[in-house]
Amino acid sequence: MLKHVASRNIRLSLFLLVFICSGSLVFGQSAMPPGANNFLQVTGQNGTGAYDRVNVIFFEIPDTETATLNFAIFDPGINTTYDEINTDNSTTWHYLVGGSGTISNSNSQKWRYTEAELDPDLNPATDDGQHLAGTILDKLVYTPPGGDYDNGWVYFSGVSPSQGEHIGNKYYFKVVTVITFNANEKNGYRLDISSSRGTTPTTIANVRSFGYSMAIRVINSAGSWTLFPYVPDGEAGNYLIYSNLDMDGTTNPTGTAYNKSGTNVGNITLADNSYIANSGFFISDVVPVQDNGYWTYYFSENYTQNSNPNTVELWCWINGADVDQENVPGSVTIPGANSTIRIYSGTSTILIPDHVAIDVTDGIAPVNGTERLVLQLADTNGDPVLYEMDVWVQLSSATGTPAITSASSTPTGLPAQNALIRTDSSGMAWINITHTQAETVTVTLITDGVTGTPVSSSLPGTNESAAVTFQTDPAPALSSAANLSFTEGNAAALPAITISDSGTANITLANDIRIQIPAGLNAAFNTAASVNLVISGTGTGRVY
Repeated sequence: MLKHVASRNIRLSLFLLVFICSGSLVFGQSAMPPGANNFLQVTGQNGTGAYDRVNVIFFEIPDTETATLNFAIFDPGINTTYDEINTDNSTTWHYLVGGSGTISNSNSQKWRYTEAELDPDLNPATDDGQHLAGTILDKLVYTPPGGDYDNGWVYFSGVSPSQGEHIGNKYYFKVVTVITFNANEKNGYRLDISSSRGTTPTTIANVRSFGYSMAIRVINSAGSWTLFPYVPDGEAGNYLIYSNLDMDGTTNPTGTAYNKSGTNVGNITLADNSYIANSGFFISDVVPVQDNGYWTYYFSENYTQNSNPNTVELWCWINGADVDQENVPGSVTIPGANSTIRIYSGTSTILIPDHVAIDVTDGIAPVNGTERLVLQLADTNGDPVLYEMDVWVQLSSATGTPAITSASSTPTGLPAQNALIRTDSSGMAWINITHTQAETVTVTLITDGVTGTPVSSSLPGTNESAAVTFQTDPAPALSSAANLSFTEGNAAALPAITISDSGTANITLANDIRIQIPAGLNAAFNTAASVNLVISGTGTGRVY
């Protein structure tokens, strides 16, 4: 895969400006998949339409959103016509994940997962797979028989936007769906988000959904699919590869690729049963340049002999050479590291990078510990830009020598006080830093087209900076798994509350934990209530 990561100026053309002005507003793009008759689908057997038994779908939330977020699943179990029901009584796990690493962790952006990556200890109950990078906020588990979730929407516990991973001016969540290993059944479902918990999700303006791959349910003669892979800037001159697994090409499906300009660039090969098909299309590097924009992945199923649901996996990726193949898995080219791109449920305005935003995990770390920082290329409004670029990162402090210990992508030997960091196709990168002194470390980002070896890229705006305070004994942190709303006077179960200690062990029998109601909140503890307190974890102490 060719990467254009050296110094370069931002390209502007009359065509691009016109395209920006005509870009669509981002409303009603939270549903995945798009189209009322279209469904995602997971299957436990790799030979029945999917490369693995998991779907990972991301949601991008503006950080101006303050209302409780209600993530919803339509028909989450296996017991309706949207599913393929056999004899295994397969379990389906749906996870809502937020927090650090939700998307910035490289394990979150894989297009497929091996069984060792999904379940390293061979125990589904431990929730320890790479696909769950981040913090599990809620989990819904369904094992048939049972009809209470037929043909309807089910909600995760409501969460605050701030429980997502904050990058740039967005919060990121993901819904991860997994089915029993080697199950002979298929689970069809849909995802959306809502500001309330009604019969049908309301959706939320400017929320977007996407995946790096997805297994879907294709039903004969049930309409068409239109999805939108985003080709990052800097990929002109390379090839966009449309890939699909097990489309059952003999059942007469048709597929078409459209470039950023909306031009039909050719037919997409749709794979026969248990085959993978790759179709490559040149990303033009002459005006109108066809990178930094949405292409279209369109196909329809035209077979009319039966209505069996067909599981199909889709992914798109960038390659330095054309790839046109159809064969069994293992005999075709698959994406290299970091080459798959986002597939969105809808389009939006094309953005131009202006500066680099930076987010810290919490801005506090123990001495000799680490803090992760995430970089995101952004436009003038702070919206994330999918753009590959070099950023020179410098660390400074009053005494000592802070160090970058690891990074998502860098040619610089680590550990180092300064390093050239390369963003990925999402315009994103991460670094881990450490320090041996109890003091504040300032992180500076430089994109002046000069500094760094090789030189960093050039951006017109002012980059953000960050400060991380290293402390000998940071205070414990308190977090909740979800928001809680309840009717006054009625009992309600509290979501899991986690108290995390670091540095010196502060939570002991001598140092108790006291939970207080903030002074500005008009509430009081009911001292007469019977409390059923269940404490888990490795700490020892008392709660007041």
